[in-house]
Amino acid sequence: MKLSSIETGIRNVNHTIEASLNKEAGDARREAAEVNERAAKILARIADRDLNLDQQRPIATVLRRFSGRMVLLRSYPGDGEAKRLGLEIKTSLELANIRAEDQLENWLNNGPLVFGIQVECAQTEGKPEEQRDFANAMITALSGSGNLSVRPWSEFGCPFEGYTEIDIGIKPAILAK
Repeated sequence: MKLSSIETGIRNVNHTIEASLNKEAGDARREAAEVNERAAKILARIADRDLNLDQQRPIATVLRRFSGRMVLLRSYPGDGEAKRLGLEIKTSLELANIRAEDQLENWLNNGPLVFGIQVECAQTEGKPEEQRDFANAMITALSGSGNLSVRPWSEFGCPFEGYTEIDIGIKPAILAK
């Protein structure tokens, strides 16, 4: 009888230790998952902006109705990430038969730094409403299919003379979702 009670006591202690270890393992798994999730968010924030071919094709499809237009692409000098993104945007535009003039790394402005992407529509290239439609379509395509951070366009008009522009500014700290 005494031996049986000792065995029962040992089994109970073993079960208690096993339950405690299982709880600790479960807590460690949850903690690791939370750390991985935080790391993924941080990596997404610091990752380069990118347009892969699966994003470029739908952008081209949306913009194809503006075939024959010309766009000026600009970015700040020395910003290799913005230049690469500009070349990817250029590919999207060319797939839509929109001519893209590469002025990447040639943009110096007197205003505040531009974060993200801004589209400036031209007032001299066709009818104003067509220019607004073109600018809005580019914003929609780049922010939608491209998942890029594009600044909202002002509905007050097309202040820029010349060609419609896509200005690729400094990568914002938080990317578009």
